[in-house]
Amino acid sequence: MAAWLTRVATNLCLDRLRRRARLSDEAPPERADEAPLADALIGAQQERAAVIAALDLLPERQRAAIVLTYYEELPNAEAAAMLDMNIKAFESMLLRARRALRTMLVENDHA
Repeated sequence: MAAWLTRVATNLCLDRLRRRARLSDEAPPERADEAPLADALIGAQQERAAVIAALDLLPERQRAAIVLTYYEELPNAEAAAMLDMNIKAFESMLLRARRALRTMLVENDHA
């Protein structure tokens, strides 16, 4: 009996909330919600997870080059100095790291 009464009270409350929402005095929004849809958010999460997994497979210095350049947004000269490398060697290593990441991500996508 108590469960039934609770359900009746809940349904009455929900009905009143729905009625109030329909009778709102607020003007409709001028444009559609621009927030990304759930499937886009899920896709972005999966993409991020794949990149992180691929980064973990890179050699340590290549991973550091990617992280400093793309996540920490350091200029190549600063990132090279942090890794105690000259700029040309750093850029060469960064290129190899990007190629390796691309290959891993493409292979993962086809698996």
